[in-house]
Amino acid sequence: MTSNTILCAARRTFIAGAAALLVSAVAVPSFVTPTFAADGPASVADLAQGLLGAVVNISTSQTVKGTEGPGAVPMPQLPEGSPFQDFFDDFFKNRGGDKDNGSQKVQSLGSGFVIDAEQGIVVTNNHVIADAD
Repeated sequence: MTSNTILCAARRTFIAGAAALLVSAVAVPSFVTPTFAADGPASVADLAQGLLGAVVNISTSQTVKGTEGPGAVPMPQLPEGSPFQDFFDDFFKNRGGDKDNGSQKVQSLGSGFVIDAEQGIVVTNNHVIADAD
């Protein structure tokens, strides 16, 4: 065999493979037909309007220990006149709560939805109610 014959055979194999790949790529999408929901809501707003009465607001409170001791977060040292100075002063110095033991009352807010109104069953995420008083 000459190198010219080998080159022609390789070229024919490459062209045949490329043609087969092209035909298979064109043929596959014709078998896939999209399906659509027949009776879905016209918009999400229509669905939400029907379920709006089941959504509830959940607020909790919790008494936590103060930040005194080895696990305490220290007040950051900021330059005088820093825009964050008022924020950190309020956060670290004016915490409220029981001054004797360093505890304070914190509140959280979340949402849930009613599963059974007669029995008072509401579903929400655990982090909304975890460790609540």
